[in-house]
Amino acid sequence: MKELLQNLGEGFDSGIIVELLVKEGDTVSAGQTLFEIESEKAVVPIPASQAGTIAQILVKVGDTIKVGQIILDYSETGQSIESAPDNIPI
Repeated sequence: MKELLQNLGEGFDSGIIVELLVKEGDTVSAGQTLFEIESEKAVVPIPASQAGTIAQILVKVGDTIKVGQIILDYSETGQSIESAPDNIPI
């Protein structure tokens, strides 16, 4: 499942990532701050829209991101890619 940058209000269409607060493999709860972005007016915390385990972060500090851009992927199984078993017994 993908996390998109949501519209944070009128006049907000992009920002620069100034701090990542999570890493791949972290389990987050809905509403937990994932990172902070700087807009023209302020530094804004960006919360997770859902709970899950982060499989891949698609942005880095210094990137300019826009509303609707995919910022990270959650693992489908609740496990990070690195901790998922290679084969699952039946």
